Amino acid sequence: MNSTWIKHHIVLSVVALILGFLTIRGVIGAIASGGPITLKEIVLSAVSQNVRKDTNGHTNILLLGVGGEGHDGSNLTDTIIIASVDGKNKSVAMLSVPRDLYVNNPEVGWGSRINGVYQFILDKTGENKEKAAQVLIEQVESIFGIEIQYYARVDFTGFVEVVDAIGGIEVNPEIPLIDPFYPGPDGSLQLFDPLYISAGPQTLDGEMALKYARSRETTSDFERAKRQQEVLVAMKEKALRIGFLLNPLKLKNLYNALSQNFETNMTVSEMIYLAKNEASILHEVFSDLAYTPGGFLFTPDRNLYGGAFVLTPISGDFSELNAFAQLFLFHQDVYKNQTPIAVYNGTSSEGLAVDLKLYLKRYGFNVVEHGNALEKPVENTRVFVNKEPSDADKATLDLLEEIIPAEYSDDISNEYAGEGVIVIVLGEDFMDFYNENSAKFYDFNYYQ
Repeated sequence: MNSTWIKHHIVLSVVALILGFLTIRGVIGAIASGGPITLKEIVLSAVSQNVRKDTNGHTNILLLGVGGEGHDGSNLTDTIIIASVDGKNKSVAMLSVPRDLYVNNPEVGWGSRINGVYQFILDKTGENKEKAAQVLIEQVESIFGIEIQYYARVDFTGFVEVVDAIGGIEVNPEIPLIDPFYPGPDGSLQLFDPLYISAGPQTLDGEMALKYARSRETTSDFERAKRQQEVLVAMKEKALRIGFLLNPLKLKNLYNALSQNFETNMTVSEMIYLAKNEASILHEVFSDLAYTPGGFLFTPDRNLYGGAFVLTPISGDFSELNAFAQLFLFHQDVYKNQTPIAVYNGTSSEGLAVDLKLYLKRYGFNVVEHGNALEKPVENTRVFVNKEPSDADKATLDLLEEIIPAEYSDDISNEYAGEGVIVIVLGEDFMDFYNENSAKFYDFNYYQ
């Protein structure tokens, strides 16, 4: 449990600073660069800033977290997050890319985990950070089929200082966090530093916030991820309070912490423009859990990769990761709406409804019911609405049409009682699609 362990498991929380502090960083950067200026003047000057956008009208930022100076593998990007900012709807979707994702990069010259691309190019080019960032951006773009306009890189040495600079953060654990195996300080003879954080609303200083985001030995990676998201929201809310923005001493302390640990190709005006409005935040991660959103990966035999632990797509290529990224990042309203879907099997093949349910769940669709059709066999697959659909329900129907071949209709039919607003009845014709895409319908029992 050394600095490498810390880097692997808390750096996500450090990267979370970027979205929460874009406005702060821009404001204090502008203040530091010139004479007296008011917050109102800074924000108004950025309103007309033409930030770069993609064809969807989104601005996509690659958020990179590294260990930083003094840590093993100091420039390994062990946190890689694609943040897609929908300025029109004031929404941000954050999609985490596993550091162990196996890639083949022509610039690197050999297959490796994606977290090593940035450091390899740095070493190859003599610390050319812009080149290293650009190569990694191109790698991400090629996998997920999206355009990255900006990047921001941060290390985690300033985490405690930043939280303290904003006066701590407010959290509200539902249950106590008890971790008798929390690691002791680096370089000390103390192996463990037992951690206890009580349930209920409370304020954490920088050191305790770090422990809150880092602990995992007595919980799980998923619960830790929820705490890290809680830290992100708490930091964002605290940092954007007007009283804090107008406090010169706190601004100075925060600027000192960020200046040493933050790098981006965004200008001050672009940062202010992107972050000047409150936004809802969605967050997902690619994983090896085949029954959850983004669960398209698995761990292959290490002997095939020189003994290295890597993650690769179950289907054999990046097509599913690409499709999920398109849905999650650019259809945030559909993802947030979570339209209830019911799947019924009208074929003679057993288990087809379950297979499709899991297939849809990996893409983030909300399948609430599955079972057999009222009558069998059904010749043609149908998708229709069972209740009066909202605009988001109709948008969900449109997305389903892109991934499931069927006869689609938005006419209301009440033939199936249940909670599903959208109903999918599988017919015998669906077997052609199923067989052609068999690599994408995983054996659920294997992943339980």
